[in-house]
Amino acid sequence: MQLSIRLLDDVGSVNRLQAVTELNLSGSPGPLDIYFQFIDRQADPSDAACRYVPNTGATTRLMFRHANDAKVMDKVASQPFAGDGSIWKVSLLAIESALLSGTVNLSFQLTEGTSVRSGQAFAALRVL
Repeated sequence: MQLSIRLLDDVGSVNRLQAVTELNLSGSPGPLDIYFQFIDRQADPSDAACRYVPNTGATTRLMFRHANDAKVMDKVASQPFAGDGSIWKVSLLAIESALLSGTVNLSFQLTEGTSVRSGQAFAALRVL
């Protein structure tokens, strides 16, 4: 399995979302929500984005690494939609997004029982 993440924008529900390769976020007084979906790039060679639903009880961490300096932040992700276990969400407080201003690389770690999978997405976020 080749596990990866697909960033989601304009998320209103499991049926109203848009897949993107980069998220542009602007600071606001409230939290910034970052949605992503696990995908298995090897599940079906004709479908480069087959969603992956982790086992019940799985946990996910998303690590933010600023592209130009040593700023690093780890956040635990949650599953916002009971009807689709492939979608996860992390919220950044305004102070956290201000610390990450600029281009940000993402790394993820998915833990399912004793199995730990990880991966990364370079230049995935642009925090304005």
